[in-house]
Amino acid sequence: MKKYICFVIILIYPILFFKCTPPEIQGENIQKKFFDIPTFISEEKKRLDGTHIRKTIQLNEKSESQHIKDPNWEQELSEFSKTNINKPALRDKYEEKSSGKSKKYIALDKTLHTKEVRLEYPGNIGEGNPSRIYILKEKNNILNRERTEMNYSQVSGFSIRSIRKSISDETADTILITIEYLP
Repeated sequence: MKKYICFVIILIYPILFFKCTPPEIQGENIQKKFFDIPTFISEEKKRLDGTHIRKTIQLNEKSESQHIKDPNWEQELSEFSKTNINKPALRDKYEEKSSGKSKKYIALDKTLHTKEVRLEYPGNIGEGNPSRIYILKEKNNILNRERTEMNYSQVSGFSIRSIRKSISDETADTILITIEYLP
C-alpha cells in the first residue's frame, strides 16, 4: 500500500508543481475578441501630446470653463482607459452587432457595469481605428443609481455625462465634463 501511495505521489507531484496555465491567461498570446479601448486610449494620449484644450465642467446648473495648455492626458482620459471588455471572463458576456460603418458591443449580463460600447469608423469596419467611441455604463447600489455616457471623438474632443439619482429621495445630480481640442 505504501508503494502505491509513493507511486501516486511521485506521478502527481510534478503535475501539481509544473501546472500549465490556460492560453487566455498567458498575457501576450491573448486573442482580443473585442476592440481594445485601453490600448487605443494609450495611443491617443501620445497623439494628443501638445494639444491645447478647453475644459468645461457643469454640475447641475453651474458651469465653469478653462483653457488648459498642457493637459494631464492620463487624468483626463482615465475613465475611457478603465473601460476594458477584453478580459477573459467577459468573452461571452457581450453580443457584437455591426451595421454600416459602426460596430456595437451590448452586454448580455445585466450585472455588468459597461452596458454598451459603440465604435464608428471613418471607412470600413475594422480598418484602422474608430473615429468615435460611445460608452454607456450603469451602476446601482442600495443608495443610488448612476448612469454614465461617454463620447470620444478623435477630431473634436470628448464628453462624460454622469447622472446620479438617490434612491431614498429621487434627487438627481448631473455632472457633464466636456473637453474640446483647440488648434
